[in-house]
Amino acid sequence: KCRRRFLWGHDQELSGGSCKVSWGRVCSPVEHGGLGILDLTKFSRALRLRWLWYAWKSPERPSAGTEPPCDASDHAL
Repeated sequence: KCRRRFLWGHDQELSGGSCKVSWGRVCSPVEHGGLGILDLTKFSRALRLRWLWYAWKSPERPSAGTEPPCDASDHAL
């Protein structure tokens, strides 16, 4: 909790508008000056798209008969 307050609000109570570091900067790789924290929205989309890729490229996989956990926007992408 102390580390989070240092990054986003120092010794103040946290609120959405007092961030000292942008989330894009925090999620960027360490090699590019970020902290390397995963953006879970993008990471979960990548994993769902991987299910679709495997269903398309490797229909013999054991999970081929199950419905992938993807929505319409994943299929459109």
